[in-house]
Amino acid sequence: MLAVIVFGVAVRLRMAGTPLGDEPHYLALAQAIVKYHTFDPTQVYANRDYWSYYPSEIDAHVAVVDGRAVPFHNIGAPLLFALPFLLWGRAGAQLVTLIAAVLIIVNMYRLQRELGITTAWAGFVTAAFALGSPLYVYASMLFVEPIGMLIVIYAVRVLLTRSPALWRVLLASAAVGYLPWVHGRYAIFPVTFAALFAIGRRWRAYLVAVAPMAVLAIGLEVFNFVMFRSLSPAPGSTDALGEGLLRLSPDRGLLYLAFDARFGLLPNFPLLILAFAGALLVGRRVNLVLLGTMVPYAVVLAGRLHPAGAAAGRHHPAAGVLRRGAAAAAARLADDRRRRGADRLRLRAVAAVRHLPGRAVPLADGPGQRPAGSHGRAHRRAGRRPGTAGQPRQRAHRRGRTGHARVGSRRGAGDAGAVAVSASSRQAAGAGPASPAAARRRRIRPAGTLRGTAGR
Repeated sequence: MLAVIVFGVAVRLRMAGTPLGDEPHYLALAQAIVKYHTFDPTQVYANRDYWSYYPSEIDAHVAVVDGRAVPFHNIGAPLLFALPFLLWGRAGAQLVTLIAAVLIIVNMYRLQRELGITTAWAGFVTAAFALGSPLYVYASMLFVEPIGMLIVIYAVRVLLTRSPALWRVLLASAAVGYLPWVHGRYAIFPVTFAALFAIGRRWRAYLVAVAPMAVLAIGLEVFNFVMFRSLSPAPGSTDALGEGLLRLSPDRGLLYLAFDARFGLLPNFPLLILAFAGALLVGRRVNLVLLGTMVPYAVVLAGRLHPAGAAAGRHHPAAGVLRRGAAAAAARLADDRRRRGADRLRLRAVAAVRHLPGRAVPLADGPGQRPAGSHGRAHRRAGRRPGTAGQPRQRAHRRGRTGHARVGSRRGAGDAGAVAVSASSRQAAGAGPASPAAARRRRIRPAGTLRGTAGR
C-alpha cells in the first residue's frame, strides 16, 4: 500500500511535465507499433505524431545502417507499452512501469519472508529500499529499468525456492529470455541464469527449465537478423551507435559506477552499502545466486560505461533488483543477531533462577532433606547434609521417588517460588525440621508433586 501511494503520487506529478531523456523515444516506438504497425518509428518523427505527449522538436532515434532503418532502442519495452498506449496514451505506458514497480516491492518482501526474515524486519527493509534506492527514482519514469528489476528479482525468488512449481520455473525462464528484448545489456542474464538453473536439477528437468529462455533468446537473434541483418542483441546500440562490450576497463568502470559524485550508486544511495555487505555474508546457496547474478552483469555494465553515458549505471534495473535481494540477506543477519541476543537473555534468566536462595526446597520431611534458611547453608558449608549426621544415606523404597525437588532450569521460576512459599508457611506454623526417626516413619513424597505441595 505504501508503494502504491508513493509511486502513484510520483507518477501523477511526473505526468504534469514532458517526458525526459529517452522516454519520448520509447513512446514513439510504441506509437509506431500501434499506429503504423511497424518497428520503424521514422513516420512518427516525420509526421510529428509525438506532439501529443512531447510538444517540441525532437531528434529521431533512428539510424540507417546498410540501407535499413535501425531504431536506437530494443522493442521489448515498447511492445509492453503498445496496448496501454493505444487505450490511454502516455498514461497507459506510465501504468505499466507503475505496476512493475509495485510488483518489485511485493516480490522483495516475499523474498525476505521466504528467506526466514520476520515480518517486521522484512517490512522495514522493503520500505527503506522503496524510498532510498533507484527504484524510487525510476518508478515514475518510462525507462526499462523497472521491467528488468521485476524479472530478475522474480527469477531469483524461483532459484532460492527449494521445490518451486513447474509453472513458476517456466514463467521465470520465459521472463529471463525476454530480458534481451528489453535492452541489449541484459543479454548476459540468460547466460548466467542458464548456469544457475542447473543447480540441484537433473538434466531432464534442467532442459525443461531453460527451454523457454532459450527459445526467446534465440528468437531475438532471428528477429534482429531478419529485420536489421544483425546478430547483435542490440543493433541500435552496437551497429547504429557503435557501443559494445569492454569499451572501458572494467575496474575503472566499477569504480566510476560505485563512487562517481554525480552518477555513482554509493553517493546517491548510501543505503546500498548494507545490501552489498549482506550479499557477502549470507549462506552459501543464497550467496551463490546473488553474486552469480550480480557480478557478471556489473562487469558487463562497467565495460560499457563512459563519461557521456555514465547515467546508465544509476538506472540499471537488474542490479537494483539484486541489491534488494542482498538487502534481504542483510536483514536476515540482523534478525539472527536479535534471536541470538534473546537466547542469551533466556540463558541468563535460567542461571539467575538456579541461584535463587529457595531453588532446592524439601517437599516433605525425611532423611537427606535440607531445610531452608541459614541451617541448610551452614551444613552445606560444612560439607554435610542437614539432619543426616552420623547416619547412613537413605534411599527411597519406591522407584522414581527421591527426598528432594530440585528447582532449576527444568522447573519454572513460578514453581520454585511456590515451593519456597510452602516451606516458609510450614516453618511459620511451627513445624520445624522433623527428627530422623519421625522422617523414616513417613512416606517420602515424589519429587514431581510440586503443585500439591505448593497448595498445602
